[in-house]
Amino acid sequence: MSKTIVSGLKAGPQICLIGAGIAIGAYVLYDDITGSGLRDTLWYRALGFAIYPIFYGVLLVGLWQSGRMLSKRKDYLSVDGDQIAIWG
Repeated sequence: MSKTIVSGLKAGPQICLIGAGIAIGAYVLYDDITGSGLRDTLWYRALGFAIYPIFYGVLLVGLWQSGRMLSKRKDYLSVDGDQIAIWG
């Protein structure tokens, strides 16, 4: 069977999500450099300095996944035989 495109991904909300992630990351990074930042959170008290790679790593992975979804937006949801595929 051939691959049938069911739906594409709307670019507007995805671009807003990427922009929000960049803004949040920039704000927290600025607050870390100039003020207390993540040191005032309960996560810092529980995890210590490990919170920094965790927070920024999760942020970068989220931005990478959002950008990847945006790059494959034309065939975001497709059907091929008896399989439904998300992201082509």
